[in-house]
Amino acid sequence: MTEKEHQRIGNLLAAIRELTPGQITWLENTVRIFRFPYNFEIFQDGLLDASTLENFGDALRIHHSFSVEPFSKDKFEYVLEKVVNFDQHRAQLSSKGNPGHDITIDGVPVSLKTQADKSIKEDKIWISKFMELGKGSWGDNPDDLVMLRDRFFAHMKGYDRIFTLRALRKAPDWIYELVEIPKSLLEKAYPSGKGPPIFGRRECGRLRAVL
Repeated sequence: MTEKEHQRIGNLLAAIRELTPGQITWLENTVRIFRFPYNFEIFQDGLLDASTLENFGDALRIHHSFSVEPFSKDKFEYVLEKVVNFDQHRAQLSSKGNPGHDITIDGVPVSLKTQADKSIKEDKIWISKFMELGKGSWGDNPDDLVMLRDRFFAHMKGYDRIFTLRALRKAPDWIYELVEIPKSLLEKAYPSGKGPPIFGRRECGRLRAVL
């Protein structure tokens, strides 16, 4: 243990002595969460490394010590910025209402999404947010769909990477996976006359925790 780590622990112990009984109870509950079994796996290192995944997973565990609801998009954005910046400032959230990216990590604009519906399937990703691109008819008229498709591609110009946090299993045995959706894959939805659409995904990591 380094001198800096010793100092952090000493400061923490000093702060604990000043807590109220109720605050100590909350602290005990949080520490207890960290002793429950968990499993974090990272399948691809890049913008997010193993340390970031572990810190993000711990935040998920704390969240579920207070809530039985899946992690929401706003929490995803906020916590991801925090854990990426633990060691150095690498991430910055976009301003509210920004029509493009949600966060910038190492200068890369990233779009963040979540999925936690009851019909979620491990082998399929549903992106409902793309149906909120603005006005338009989401029917079966080909001309309308062409317009929406073009708006979809215009929207993707605002970011380079796409990550989605998916709650595959709910309480008490929560399983989340963080998946990168290759932007190049979505771009293949544009008609080229060279065959049927191609679908796939790139898995970044999986977080499993029993609470």
